[in-house]
Amino acid sequence: MWRLGLVFVDISLHRRGPDVLPASQFLLGLVLVVYFLVGAATLPANEAPLVAFALLVADRVLYLGAAWAALTAIAKPRRFTQTAIALVGADVFLNLVSLPLLLWDDRTHAPLEQVTLPRLLIAIVYLWSIDVGGFIVARAMSRPYIVGLSVVVVYVLLSLALRDAILPTVS
Repeated sequence: MWRLGLVFVDISLHRRGPDVLPASQFLLGLVLVVYFLVGAATLPANEAPLVAFALLVADRVLYLGAAWAALTAIAKPRRFTQTAIALVGADVFLNLVSLPLLLWDDRTHAPLEQVTLPRLLIAIVYLWSIDVGGFIVARAMSRPYIVGLSVVVVYVLLSLALRDAILPTVS
């Protein structure tokens, strides 16, 4: 299990691509379970837990759906399972990186509009997650990094717009 975790760290550092992972439905299920467990630990305390968890699940379904659509559009759907494992596993790693920052931010009791060091670092990890997603999608699509990054940025913008349209107070 430790070696698998290190693979996700390497993917997050652009050292390896999703092609190093097995195309295993079991492994995809396992990383999804871990993702939701870690995600539950990082849910904002000021949101209703059920609503926040539903948003977490919906976000993952949409993200993986966007990856599947991108791979299907270029006739490479067989790469989906490895890509999904890489996307979810890298997000688990980055969520674990964010966890102490979220706890630190919670301890500051700073107003939401105030910029603090933990919030700045959380924003950097968020941008890193977009970068990693772009890297993974680009490698899976066998396209330049900018193409994968564009796919992920479009997804992120649509996801944020959809979230604000459905639940404008949960942001």
